[in-house]
Amino acid sequence: MTEEQKTDQQPPFDLAVLEAEYADAPDILEEIFSIFLEETPQRLQMLRDGIADGDAVAVKKAAHSLANTSGTLMAQRALTLARSTESAARDENFDEMRNRAELLRDEVEQILEQIRSRG
Repeated sequence: MTEEQKTDQQPPFDLAVLEAEYADAPDILEEIFSIFLEETPQRLQMLRDGIADGDAVAVKKAAHSLANTSGTLMAQRALTLARSTESAARDENFDEMRNRAELLRDEVEQILEQIRSRG
């Protein structure tokens, strides 16, 4: 099974596991979702702008922020992609930075969709 097939079959994060983790404080989980929905589009725009402008510092900052929020959601694929994007930006490896950032944007968009569509 290819990585792409795995991604197609698995949600970006396991909502049941996350809900179990916050079972004693579901209001905190709702706040996390709310903040993610509010702030993530801005981070994605910062990522897009940084890539378009060749601004490795902006890409690194956006990727770092997305790594933090992905980690909070236990979204392992997004966390890994955010870290690799941040690393490529730190090294000013622009080709790798663009490639990783594109994958990261796609993964984060899936997270946004999963949060928006939950029951």
